[in-house]
Amino acid sequence: MKTIWIATELFYPDETSTGYIMTKIAECLSQEFKVIVLTASPEDSFSTRSFLPHLEIRRFTTIAENKRNLSFRLIRFLSVSLIFTRHLAKNIKSGDSLFTVTNPLPLSIFIALLKKWKRFNWTILVHDVFPENAISAGLITSKNTFKYKILKKIFDTSYKQSDYLIALGRDMQKVMREKTQAKIPVVIIENWADTKNIKPIPNTPFGERHIRFQYSGNIGRVQGLGELVDLFLRLPENQFCLDIYGDGVLLNDLEDQVKNSGKSHINFYGKFHREQQDEILSSCDFAIVTLAKGMKGLGVPSKTYNILAAGKPILYIGDEGSEIDILVKEHKIGYSFSHENWEDLEKFLVNFPLSDMRYEIMSLNSRSLAENSYSEKFILSKFLTHFKNI
Repeated sequence: MKTIWIATELFYPDETSTGYIMTKIAECLSQEFKVIVLTASPEDSFSTRSFLPHLEIRRFTTIAENKRNLSFRLIRFLSVSLIFTRHLAKNIKSGDSLFTVTNPLPLSIFIALLKKWKRFNWTILVHDVFPENAISAGLITSKNTFKYKILKKIFDTSYKQSDYLIALGRDMQKVMREKTQAKIPVVIIENWADTKNIKPIPNTPFGERHIRFQYSGNIGRVQGLGELVDLFLRLPENQFCLDIYGDGVLLNDLEDQVKNSGKSHINFYGKFHREQQDEILSSCDFAIVTLAKGMKGLGVPSKTYNILAAGKPILYIGDEGSEIDILVKEHKIGYSFSHENWEDLEKFLVNFPLSDMRYEIMSLNSRSLAENSYSEKFILSKFLTHFKNI
């Protein structure tokens, strides 16, 4: 039986997006292969789900995660990457497969070096494209800087040492082909929707009540949430409501922004458990997906697919031609605006037609798309097929 090593910083019981996704993929692959997982997520008293005995999980201790402190995050990334690479150098065998995700950042560099003297097949699941996304996050000021150019050279060279890259969307596939000069096959395998546990729950008609918009997920540098909050602060308090769920490096700034405005129609609810998604999504009319300007091809928010499962129309704010922009327009599941059109978005919302029958149509389209194209079984089968064929 072929052995697949999975190296991922986050894994069950961590239920963040990456932890959940990598756990599900590992469970799926264990049906056909021997799967060994390397992770920095500590075990807890509830980490004994029935499928876990099918996996060999090797957990490593490093410094604690701190999303709000960039220096601590970088030190953790470096520590985890070194630990994983050292363990693989001692234990991975010729003919084994290695499956990694693009976080922690230094891991791809170290694995690329390891691959120069160890023979194994390496597949990278691309969740983040570095250093390009550092520009949108404001961590690097320009593509003309020496820092950017040297980092791009290092990471592009590392990706070229892999055997396969898995991109989350069409725009990301194009970017990764350019980064590797089309020398590495780039397969598209999207994220999936939890159509079993998340189901549409109709809301009462708009009538005279607030129209509830919702953002849930990471409150980080690449989401462009500052502009979103600015927009909602300008909207009528008696007509619109924005609910924000999640945590991240910019949470305190956004909370201060709202507090200083004296407005009361923007609410923060903090972290939430995955089991709460059905309840949370059912409470809104529109779910917001937003990426900062310049993020086209650099990330595809996984939250999108559970929004579809809940049958909620999407309000997307991001670059035109990005995967979610294409998805929204192709399947008529919501509205899409670019960062150059904040004024148009504001006018659209102020004049929003409360009796718009398109809302119901978009809701039905969203759920249908989730069931037919992005179900968990369908997407995970793509990963199984990929590893069977290599």
